[in-house]
Amino acid sequence: MNKLVDYFRQNISFIALLVLGGFVASFTPFFWTSENIVNIFSQAAIPMLLSLGLCFVIGSGQIDLSVGSITAIGALIFGVVSNITGSLMAATTAACCAGIICGSINGLLSTFIPSFIVTLASMASFRGAALFLRIQNQLI
Repeated sequence: MNKLVDYFRQNISFIALLVLGGFVASFTPFFWTSENIVNIFSQAAIPMLLSLGLCFVIGSGQIDLSVGSITAIGALIFGVVSNITGSLMAATTAACCAGIICGSINGLLSTFIPSFIVTLASMASFRGAALFLRIQNQLI
């Protein structure tokens, strides 16, 4: 009996996910179709990648509030460079470089100032820069 209880305690998140999936699937016959599963995974790809990086930050006892703003500025830079050059490789490189630069600024400043304050300020700064970039390039 104790092994069964230990199994449920260790796998409660996975069991809850299965129960939730069964509950949702009971309302529609289209939930378990291959198109819907692909759609779910494609929409969850970006948050999963962001949360993977945040695992290391939170594991080190820090916090990063500017992840969404850095993602927004990277996406906008990708769009601008892609429109200007027509090259996906150049756009991807520029977006990755923007993310590396923003993250390096946060990391450098976090060595002197608490990461909560640094990332809160950079969240507002990067969001403002993204808004400025969007307005300058008339992106929707």
